[in-house]
Amino acid sequence: MLLGTLILVLPILLTLNLNALNPGDSLHGRYTYLSLTGLMLLLATGWHLAKNRRNVLLPAAALVAVTFSVLTVRQEDQWKDDLTVFTVAHENAPHNEFVAKNLVMAHVQIALLGLDGGGRCEDAVPVFEQATLRYPQEWFAWAGLGECLFRLNDLPRAEQSLRRASELSHEPRVTEAWQQVRARMGLTCGAAPCAAH
Repeated sequence: MLLGTLILVLPILLTLNLNALNPGDSLHGRYTYLSLTGLMLLLATGWHLAKNRRNVLLPAAALVAVTFSVLTVRQEDQWKDDLTVFTVAHENAPHNEFVAKNLVMAHVQIALLGLDGGGRCEDAVPVFEQATLRYPQEWFAWAGLGECLFRLNDLPRAEQSLRRASELSHEPRVTEAWQQVRARMGLTCGAAPCAAH
């Protein structure tokens, strides 16, 4: 019982220092994996000590197992991808900023994947625009917007979006895409990178 209690309590103590975790990202099932070993030891010890009361405990344990199995199956679909996870989370916690941001970014990821799969920029632009309005520090939404605007031949706005993405990300490929748009517009700066205006 002592060993089970120690294994149950000690590992979870490490995660209780919420300041060491990412703000708004403190709840994960994996934090309980080792502690559940301690709980199982305690349950096994309780089963061993119950002896004559096992006839009562067995139906209760079966009921708990069936209930948890049904709940697990009912919730399984909500974990199929990030969009579904954060959509359900947003329905349950509509004022949680961490969830709201991740829901918007999941839409951005799907829009970006759609572009790689031959998706239409007309459908993706509103997604990118919403993301850049709500979360202007997220460079990949700016990069997606710039790419779509370039495909739609809206070069001035594509240049602005890719410039912002380049400033935020410092990614060579984003800067290269920005320079390509500038060259197409006749705004080349020679061999040196163009300065942001």
